[in-house]
Amino acid sequence: MSRVRLQELKNRSIRAMGKVHKAVKEKILDVQRQAYDEGIQMQISSGFRSFEEQAQLYGKGRPSYKWHGKHYGSSGKIVTNAEPGESVHNYGFAVDFFLTSYDGQDSIWNVNDDWMRVVELAKHKGFTWGGDWTSFPDRPHLQLTGSLTWKDLQKGKRPSKSLLEVDVPVPDDGILEEGETGYQIKKLQQMLIKLGYALPKYGADGDFGEKTLNALKAFQKDHHLEVDGVAGPKTRDALEEALSLKPPKPEDKNYWYIYTGPFENHQDAQAAIKKIKKYKGWILDINHENRVMTGHFIGKNVVEFYAEWLRNEFGWTVYVSDHKPVKEEDEMPEVAVVINSAADYGVGEMLANRLETGVYTRYVAKKVQVADHLYVVGGDKEGLKAGKITLLSGKSRLKTASEVDDYLEKHYN
Repeated sequence: MSRVRLQELKNRSIRAMGKVHKAVKEKILDVQRQAYDEGIQMQISSGFRSFEEQAQLYGKGRPSYKWHGKHYGSSGKIVTNAEPGESVHNYGFAVDFFLTSYDGQDSIWNVNDDWMRVVELAKHKGFTWGGDWTSFPDRPHLQLTGSLTWKDLQKGKRPSKSLLEVDVPVPDDGILEEGETGYQIKKLQQMLIKLGYALPKYGADGDFGEKTLNALKAFQKDHHLEVDGVAGPKTRDALEEALSLKPPKPEDKNYWYIYTGPFENHQDAQAAIKKIKKYKGWILDINHENRVMTGHFIGKNVVEFYAEWLRNEFGWTVYVSDHKPVKEEDEMPEVAVVINSAADYGVGEMLANRLETGVYTRYVAKKVQVADHLYVVGGDKEGLKAGKITLLSGKSRLKTASEVDDYLEKHYN
């Protein structure tokens, strides 16, 4: 019987953890590597969890449970006391793990000496272990939040920058190739994305896998280099030269905006603007919710590139919104969806998909008329510019979601 390869455990774990914060990913993969070196096979079973996935999990053992008007209850044993939004998993700062057999074929959930060694390695990286909880011990659970709780995360707070710092990377030897991870790989990926070589599945995650290999080979072919999938001195010089000659290549011609989560007060938002302006000469503003908002970018790939930079550089919650331009013949779109805040985006997007239109923030819709008929998800009509407004808002987010569900059931089912 041969031992399961570390790369196989790593690949499984990356798929399972999904879109966790980059620090969580890099730190837990380093824990996995250290454990493997000590003869322990550790694998991640889950990471980022959407609100819908959390509802399904909470519904286990609660057959009558409903969330946003949809039934999620099922029979069985209760596995969590956290409703949607009440788990650190929902914000990308937690993972669950288990051990595997020597060949990687069987799962091991016994809390033995190997299990506790993984916990010890994780704690050295700054993780908190759910097995230390007294009310509802969760032994597979590790989270990177310091003293913050899910309530703090729900309010937009994030772990300290020092906690999210990743260990100093191995010195760059000038050659980047498949299987490597870290800051230099992430920088390579960002350069490829900026030049129009898309990495749609994982993005700039700091992990040199198959998608990065294919993108790099495409770049080498386009620039008449040896197509070996290795970023050596010649390829890296060509990347730098290409970036100095051309800006990011937009994939569409729509307007896109970046806006942050709400800051504690206006002064904090102003401080955030000063930080950004040290790096970028963007047009920036602050709305009534103390969110920092940018001027428009052209191309979703371009705006997502910069949004990811803001998340990584400052650790902020950052959102992207599209504002489609008026057609050349000045024809106003018939309908559009307007959301009151980022918390309404999921429900607003669902409605927009059925209406086959875009989602706009209230800030944009008050600045300019974006459609003849607005469907408002959350908030009121005040200040919005439109010929007709359909208000789909409740006194809470749950009631707002119910309003949208009722409308869709009445008009589209």
